[in-house]
Amino acid sequence: MLDAVAKCGPGFVAPSPKTEWLDRVKSDISLQLKDTEKEWVTTGCTIIAEAWTDNKSRALINFSVSSPSRIFFHKSVDASSYFKNSKCLADLFDSVIQDIGQEHIVQIIMDNSFCYTGISNHLLQNYATIFVSPCASQCLNIILEEFSKVDWVNQCISQAQVISKFVYNNSPVLDLLRKLTGGQDIIRSGVTRSVSNFLSLQRMITLETDPIALEDIDMMSEWVEEAENPSPAQWLDRFGTALDGGDLNTRQFGGAIFSANDHNIFGL
Repeated sequence: MLDAVAKCGPGFVAPSPKTEWLDRVKSDISLQLKDTEKEWVTTGCTIIAEAWTDNKSRALINFSVSSPSRIFFHKSVDASSYFKNSKCLADLFDSVIQDIGQEHIVQIIMDNSFCYTGISNHLLQNYATIFVSPCASQCLNIILEEFSKVDWVNQCISQAQVISKFVYNNSPVLDLLRKLTGGQDIIRSGVTRSVSNFLSLQRMITLETDPIALEDIDMMSEWVEEAENPSPAQWLDRFGTALDGGDLNTRQFGGAIFSANDHNIFGL
């Protein structure tokens, strides 16, 4: 980038980001929006209403418009003063519907924050052609949270966390894992903690069932024990530096992984 600027010479005047570039981007988005609005006549669109709270404890509502080709941000409203006022919320949603055009709207998707505001009943009673739907992603997340509270599921998640902490706290074991799995990890991140837990469990089960070529293991590597069946004490002695007392302790590790009655780490 610096080389490109230098080639322009000493007389080059940089464009102001607050004028030229911003106006250019705004113009491009406006043209795209006009093309999308033409599509609404044929396909219709969906209004997505998402409520959230910022670091100033303000109740904000984001409105987006989704169609088959793309999704557009419509506007954000500070509803702190009337979020629990059904009449004010109804007026707000009415204004958004008028902005988009009732004839173009197929459905309105709302998160669970609006469940107790009565806005769904207002929309269903006043707009017979518009469907009102809950947010499927949020519903699935709540389901996963409830699953996580089941004792045996919670135990599976806890045991998987012990294994993942051990692997990722020990670089030789982590290197071997990635070598035998083609660079895959056992931890997968999701939008929420519950989603991440179940994605990681799924990855562990997949890697557990995938065949691993034993000939790929370097039996001369430092971490491989000479004994055919190393004891828990040998493993803990070899990888003791990987066990952080704040996260793991040897009793936890031995009980979760090396117990003779717990061969299946997932309890399934």
